[in-house]
Amino acid sequence: MSKLKIYGEPLFKGKVTDFDKDDFDLSIITDISKVGSIEISPGYLALACLEPNFNSPAFIISNLWTNESSFGKKRNVEIKSLKLIKNRSVTIFEHQNFAGESAVLEFPIANLSSINFNDRISSILCGGITCSCYTDEAFSGAGPLFVSSFWNTPSATDYWNDSISSVFVNL
Repeated sequence: MSKLKIYGEPLFKGKVTDFDKDDFDLSIITDISKVGSIEISPGYLALACLEPNFNSPAFIISNLWTNESSFGKKRNVEIKSLKLIKNRSVTIFEHQNFAGESAVLEFPIANLSSINFNDRISSILCGGITCSCYTDEAFSGAGPLFVSSFWNTPSATDYWNDSISSVFVNL
């Protein structure tokens, strides 16, 4: 069963491309042309961006999306990159723009050293839940940084970049 279907035309018509990768580091699809509609399997969400490699504002797709408004007009939204995430989980990434090594959190982690991620987070995706991030172990120190859908450090010098030591996953 595919986790993601991309249709070449709005309203789920045209050429269909199926994606069923389990490894979320490899489920990045860049430079997609002619995305008319997107269908996502239950249990997953997708982060969609208008530029390749997530270098633009993004939005979350939870089930179905079509490039046509309810008034029957094409929206002219050109999605250039997508990333699948598990619903009801938090995915942390080593680098900006949801790249590099990643880990899926489905419960609070009081010490990110336990999963070799202490002070290494530069972007976060939340799949239908929120999380609170702190600079020290045991949900202490500076914080919380609340993340409800996604967070991407604006620069390498941002205060929160590579400084998160614990993540409370709000189930």
